[in-house]
Amino acid sequence: MSPHLAAEHVALGYDQGGVICDDLSLSIPEGGFTAIVGPNGCGKSTLLRCLAGVLTPRAGRVVLDGRPLPRYRPKEVSRRIGLLPQSSLAPDGITVVDLVARGRISHQGLFQQWRVADEAAVEKALRATRLLDHREEQVRELSGGQRQRVWIAMLLAQETPLLLLDEPTTYLDIAYQCEVLELLARLHAAGKTVVTVLHDLNQAARYATMMVVMKKGAIVAQGTPEEVLTESLVREVFGIDCLVSPDPVTGTPSISPRRPGLSS
Repeated sequence: MSPHLAAEHVALGYDQGGVICDDLSLSIPEGGFTAIVGPNGCGKSTLLRCLAGVLTPRAGRVVLDGRPLPRYRPKEVSRRIGLLPQSSLAPDGITVVDLVARGRISHQGLFQQWRVADEAAVEKALRATRLLDHREEQVRELSGGQRQRVWIAMLLAQETPLLLLDEPTTYLDIAYQCEVLELLARLHAAGKTVVTVLHDLNQAARYATMMVVMKKGAIVAQGTPEEVLTESLVREVFGIDCLVSPDPVTGTPSISPRRPGLSS
C-alpha cells in the first residue's frame, strides 16, 4: 500500500500557544486502518486536524495525492477527506436523514438541485450504518451509539475515500464502542482508508492495520500492532508495567497492566 496522505516535517500549534508538534512526519497508507494512540495532551487530535486541513502547519506541509493540501479548493478537500471531530452537536429538531444529507454539501453547486446521486448516497450511508429504520427520528432522541452512527453516516454520505475520526468511542459504553469499531472495520474492509484517534490500546491493536504512537508531540513508534505494542513501549510512553500477550479472540497483542506490589 502506498501513502496518499502525508504530513512532511510539520510544526503544529494554536494561536497564542506554543508548538505542540515539531518536525513531525507521517504517511497514511492507502486502504489501511490507522490508529493514533498516546497519552492525553500528546498531540493526537492536533495531528488529525492537520491531516484534515483544518489546522494549518506553522512549518512543513500536508500532501494529498501528491499535491500540497492548500492547492486544493475547500470543496475538493471535502470530497476526498471526511473528518469527524471529537464533539459534534446536532441542531435541535433535526432528523437522522436530514443530518446525514448534510454530508452532500461538498457535492452541491450554488444553484444545483438535489439529485438522484445525492439521494442514493444518503440511502447507502444509512444502510451501511444500519439506520434506515431510524431515518425520520430526531437525532437527540437516539442513544449515544446511534448518534455516533449518524455522524459516521453523514461522513459516508460525503463519499470520501479517506475517513478521519477523532476519538469516536469516547463517552460510549463498551457495547457501543464495539458497535462503532465494528462499523469502521466494515468500512475499512469495503475499501475506505480509516484514520482514528483511540485511547484503548487493546481496541486499537484489534482493529488497526497500523498503529502510530505519540508522546509529547512526537511520533515514537509506528508499524503493525505486533511491531509496536511491546511492554517496553507501554512503559516508556504510558508509564505502566504490563504483560503483552495474544488476545484470546483475535490473536492480536493485548496488554494487561500489572498491579504494583504483585509478583509478575
